[in-house]
Amino acid sequence: MNKLGQEYVKECLKQYGKALRSLGYNLEGFLTNLTGLCDILKTNSNLKTKNDVPSLMCNRYDDCVILHFFTNREPIRFFVGGVIEGVSRQIFNASIRVVCDKCDTPNGNRSSHRFYYKYTIKDGPRDECHTSVPAAYNSQNGRRYSREDYESSNIKDSKIGVNSFCKAFPWHFVCNKAMRLTQLGSGLVQPTTRDK
Repeated sequence: MNKLGQEYVKECLKQYGKALRSLGYNLEGFLTNLTGLCDILKTNSNLKTKNDVPSLMCNRYDDCVILHFFTNREPIRFFVGGVIEGVSRQIFNASIRVVCDKCDTPNGNRSSHRFYYKYTIKDGPRDECHTSVPAAYNSQNGRRYSREDYESSNIKDSKIGVNSFCKAFPWHFVCNKAMRLTQLGSGLVQPTTRDK
């Protein structure tokens, strides 16, 4: 099931690679944004099996990321571990170690799900554990990338267009390094009398 999860990521990247890569610049951001995507799926009125959509919650504790995964499907346990490993390796070029624990029945706000799994994600391959967070590694050119490599002021480096971003996030604002506003989403702009 773990290998199947990793292969599933490869197939998803073939069709939805651009969208998946826009979910975050690291694995923690990706999993956090995936949480929101699952919540949106649950509100879809055309979805007949809403209880089959899992609930996720992602937190960072010290040197590891914890993914709380609530589902009604028990066999998916190791599949999800493979998906996490596949996303880390294939999107972020990073090796991780995933440990899955089956926990007690979920608490009240997630009572529609029967199973609760806690995935502890640490940096480094399965056989070793690092206490510091290494930079991502690109096997094509042998270069290590840090967080600063993902920050750019060049619009061409963005994985999502400005118009798409503004439509998706109307309540956003952007500041420069001097903490001056450089962009406001349409939800924060007050209409003028001319607009009314």
